[in-house]
Amino acid sequence: MDIHQVVMCRALYAEAETYLARNDGIHVGLAVSIAQDSVELFLRAVMKEYPVPGQKIPDEFIKCMDYIDIAANGDEDKYVPFRAKLIELNKARVNFKHYGLVPDKTDARRMLAHVEDFFDVAAERFFNVRFSELSITDLVISSAVRERLNLAHEGLREGEVEKALGHSAESVVVASGELIALLSARSSSWGP
Repeated sequence: MDIHQVVMCRALYAEAETYLARNDGIHVGLAVSIAQDSVELFLRAVMKEYPVPGQKIPDEFIKCMDYIDIAANGDEDKYVPFRAKLIELNKARVNFKHYGLVPDKTDARRMLAHVEDFFDVAAERFFNVRFSELSITDLVISSAVRERLNLAHEGLREGEVEKALGHSAESVVVASGELIALLSARSSSWGP
């Protein structure tokens, strides 16, 4: 699984939510557009994971969903969920991007809620991960650093700022130590 791409989808979706919270015309349109981008990036990750032999990866949004449904080979549990709602999202994005038509705020909120529902189902369906639990820390290579960053995040969620700061500081110390060890090993192999 390409965790990098799925984590990027999570980051894009979070950005869409931030724009939606601003609650004015241009930001509502950008929220819809970014949410659609997050879905399309996710669909591309799915297509990489489940290729169809002899089929070219399509460029068009709806054809991406068709490709995935073909790859499912009749297994309805592997079809793209919320397809009609994603098509509605794509239409709103096209109307905003190409025609300057700003979506209604209520419609935009509803569409982003459908995107969240899509990710909740699709992430588990295609990648066996909980979308809401994905974080940029999933990209950290060092398990020791990643563990401390996750503990720091947990502290933030629980409102324990001292715990969060402590684990964040530990992650810096561990990362620095790992970097120094790596550089020392490399410099000793270069000779005097």
